[in-house]
Amino acid sequence: MVRLARPCHMPFSWTCTTPRCSTKFTGAQAGIQVDLTPLGAFILLARPMSELTNRLPSLPELDIPALAALPERLAEEATWANRFALVDAVLCRLFRDPLLQPDPAVDWAWLQLTRTAGGMPVAALASEIGWSRRHLLTKFHEQLGLPPKTLARVLRFRRTVALLAPGGSPQVGDGAGNLAEIAARCGYADHSHLVREFHALAGCPPTEYLNELRAALS
Repeated sequence: MVRLARPCHMPFSWTCTTPRCSTKFTGAQAGIQVDLTPLGAFILLARPMSELTNRLPSLPELDIPALAALPERLAEEATWANRFALVDAVLCRLFRDPLLQPDPAVDWAWLQLTRTAGGMPVAALASEIGWSRRHLLTKFHEQLGLPPKTLARVLRFRRTVALLAPGGSPQVGDGAGNLAEIAARCGYADHSHLVREFHALAGCPPTEYLNELRAALS
């Protein structure tokens, strides 16, 4: 994410994190946020993602001149259309000639995890690829920033949130969703397991999370 503010700029990047993270500020803010897939970040930043996990490095810390210079260049543009065009141009140029490419096996394993919302067991992933679980974990740390089990946990949580969101699961319960049924559908042991995951990953129980989500969407 890149934030723009006059008279000073506060650019920062955001990498894979497992605890809940939030930013707070006072006054008016304007900015551009760019969301990347984990493998997209690996290609763009050209470094082991494990170096950046659970960190909040500034753009200059990433040692990519085009990104470090981007906040000042964006602030000089007069319109949002020009700013978006500039971001597109910079990112396209960086992606066009990458220094690193993900291992095809890691790419495949990540696709299976996303396709199953974290439901494919790590042992099955390793077996399909022909790697040991230790080697798979090492490669995930390097190229995705988190081990496969943790990423599966996050993907399962994302699916749960999507089902609980207003209009997200018309087949389940009422508008807020039936927590026990959704817990079963998403692979949690029970309702209590789902609630514990909300506390661990979102910092609040499901009901509070849904209330905040409704307020944000209203």
